[in-house]
Amino acid sequence: MIEASEHSVTVLTDHAATIAIVKQTSLSSSSIDKLNNRLTRASQYLAQFHNLNVVYIPGKEHVVPDALSRLTATDSNRVKQDSDVLEDLVMSNSIELCHTTTILEIQPEFKKQLQTAYSTDKHFSRIHALATQSPEETSFRLENELLWNEGRLCIPKALEADVFETAHNNQFHIGFHRLYPRIRDQYYIRKLEKHLRRYLLHCPQCQLLQTKRHRPYGSLQPIYAAAVPFHTITIDFVVGLPMADDCNALLTTTCKFSKRILLIAGHDTLTADAWAHWFLDALLGSDWGLPSVIISDRDSKFMGIW
Repeated sequence: MIEASEHSVTVLTDHAATIAIVKQTSLSSSSIDKLNNRLTRASQYLAQFHNLNVVYIPGKEHVVPDALSRLTATDSNRVKQDSDVLEDLVMSNSIELCHTTTILEIQPEFKKQLQTAYSTDKHFSRIHALATQSPEETSFRLENELLWNEGRLCIPKALEADVFETAHNNQFHIGFHRLYPRIRDQYYIRKLEKHLRRYLLHCPQCQLLQTKRHRPYGSLQPIYAAAVPFHTITIDFVVGLPMADDCNALLTTTCKFSKRILLIAGHDTLTADAWAHWFLDALLGSDWGLPSVIISDRDSKFMGIW
């Protein structure tokens, strides 16, 4: 439209940064921090319109574009200023200034489920009885045989999963931070944050399809050992064996280079100190000798915890 116009085109805006881009003649700078490629491209784009005139008007004075967004305001001075502009529009199109209201009702089946769950729920059964007998002593109120708390419908534990499924599974599996305020504003659920996090953690589709935002996993690094027999050994326990000669456990010792195995019998009730003595006696009593490197897991026996 601007290119096809035979006359100069004037654009009114309340965006001051646009005026600076239009009127700035040079965007070069010796400072690397001040260079902005987006501003440069915007300036180049606006420079191609030779008949364009951009005028800045502050937002408080820019009343004509803002008039349509303030139709429902009746005590604003700005609407009085714009009344002449809107009068023809309202009369010609028969526009009525009103609000739209939608009435929602609970399904009868779900209402029956709520009533049944109230009587079987340990927490809400007491509240239901208190709201029936002494409503002035509690913040909960009983309306149409349903419990309400500050305008929110009370959901017992048996129906929490149904509410979570409707709000989460049927709404494109939105995350916790978007879903929590929606449920909190409409329903009263005890320990909502804990139960909702647990539900989302076990959602199969979320676990399978959600975007992974954790740091990349580190690659497993092999343990390099010297090519010398009995230089590096690995040890581990085998427990729960049948009792034989007062022993029901084995300490397996494996040479990482030669794959030779040494089995040390013992009992699962032995302390770390006792296992250490048995281990050293078995190594010195055989042709293994003392190793340079010992590899083990974080068992309490290896960690020295009695």
